[in-house]
Amino acid sequence: MTILGIDLGTTNSLCSAFIDGKAVLIPNIHAEYMTPSVIALNDQNEIVIGKAALEYAAINKFNAVKSFKRFMGSNKVFKLGSQEFRAEELSALILKNLKQDAELFLGKSIDTAIISVPAYFNNKQRNATKLAAEMAGLKVSRLINEPTAAALCYGIANKDQNTKYLVFDLGGGTFDITIMELFEGILEVRASAGDNLLGGDDFNDAIVHDFCKHNNWMLADLDPKLQNQLWVQAEKCKIYLNDSKNTDFEINCESEGASYSKVYTAKDLETIFSPLIDRLLKPIKRALNDSSLVAEELDAVIFVGGATKLANLSKICARLFKKLPFVFHDPQHVVALGAATLAGMQENNTELSEFVLTDVSPYTLGTSCIVGDEQHGYQLEFSPIIDRNSTLPTSKSRTYYIEPQQKHILIDVYQGESRKLENNIKIAEFNLDVPKVTDDRQFLEIRFTYDNNGILEVEIQFKNSNSKKFVVKESCGSLSDAEIEAALSKLSALKIHPREKDINTTILARAERLYEENIGEIREELSFQIRKFQAALETQEESTIELARFEFATFLDEFEFAYE
Repeated sequence: MTILGIDLGTTNSLCSAFIDGKAVLIPNIHAEYMTPSVIALNDQNEIVIGKAALEYAAINKFNAVKSFKRFMGSNKVFKLGSQEFRAEELSALILKNLKQDAELFLGKSIDTAIISVPAYFNNKQRNATKLAAEMAGLKVSRLINEPTAAALCYGIANKDQNTKYLVFDLGGGTFDITIMELFEGILEVRASAGDNLLGGDDFNDAIVHDFCKHNNWMLADLDPKLQNQLWVQAEKCKIYLNDSKNTDFEINCESEGASYSKVYTAKDLETIFSPLIDRLLKPIKRALNDSSLVAEELDAVIFVGGATKLANLSKICARLFKKLPFVFHDPQHVVALGAATLAGMQENNTELSEFVLTDVSPYTLGTSCIVGDEQHGYQLEFSPIIDRNSTLPTSKSRTYYIEPQQKHILIDVYQGESRKLENNIKIAEFNLDVPKVTDDRQFLEIRFTYDNNGILEVEIQFKNSNSKKFVVKESCGSLSDAEIEAALSKLSALKIHPREKDINTTILARAERLYEENIGEIREELSFQIRKFQAALETQEESTIELARFEFATFLDEFEFAYE
């Protein structure tokens, strides 16, 4: 049985497998490893996925959605035309696309996957990821934290060394820090921390907001098409100034017949990004504190995620850890490769038989209890049982006092870090009858046992009574069975753009984007080339279309390079 390793990313998603003793990335229909996590609706009311959808999104000509991973497990609804989707439904479309690419590449049907998630994803977000996989026809054998997957990839490559290292994972939409220790073939997660609302997209947004402030604009008041053009230019600005050879970059646009522009330097971006950099430091400090390590004890810092290519991050790493970051694979590929490595371990590959992986609980698990006294009053607070960053599997208990004559009790399970109960996430509750006792004082012990697969066993033991056990599995979160069934039916009924036409659709969408971005004679040449390619498509001769597509793509590549 082949198990896929999938990196379901905010910006891009990748698929991999463990083949012939090594983790291998699987190309998509465009012969590329990264599939943009973008969904669009074309004028034929067809769902378009990946690269073609990204081109549509760039010109805002069709309805398109991206960065929906940030809203996994929430009630946010995304609109595509007259249709509405939750984040897990959109993710299911991406996963199904990856599954089809893998089946084409491997030449067989695939129904099982290991999917990576941000280490700081909560229970609802993890449940939503599993639901998305189910909708895509995949059984999730395990969710693996993204930095843990990256660390596993690094650990396999360096399994004969004993090291402590920090994985700095900054993707398009999330930020994770994980501290690992590799010792005699055991890769142990010491601590994890992160920020689910901080990623490369936020650095682009910061530039856009600065440009709007410079021109006394309110971003929300701008035309959606103009907003998108600014965002695209902001990303180009960030990438361009990341190269130390480049000194400045001009962002310009037109609005209501007037031209607006601003020139940015690397120093300007350093100032603009400063608040975001400050947010990166808090999880780093928390992870170091939870691991009982200081920065100087780390042997290496591993960069993971496309956003780590920002030049400032290398400087921050050098300042904090007195060492430069280590990059042993493309930072955008390493999570998928790590997921495939774990897949290989589950497939019992002999190359991995002497390697052991442990993980931790990223959040504290506990229950509610009443605290206080008559003088100061009573209040309901969160009572931790399993602390965050406890090595899994783990089992811990606490004892609680029950009021005299109490006949019933509600035992609930919360996940989070706040003393205030309402700031944490409720994931389960159990109503129990309290056994009668002969004395006035009644106690109960609550034991939590938590394993690597996200299964929490809650054992409740009253004094002089048999214990009661309940299992809290990572189920489908806030959706009912009926809602899940309805979502599956909706997805199966969607009109999906034919995959075999996706390459042609993508190149046409790219040409249309370039047409909208330019004026004058340039447009005339683009229009001619578009008509020429469309004429080739009308022949329905594959050899003719393939040659025309190659010539068209070459023209577009040269055109973009010349006018960038």
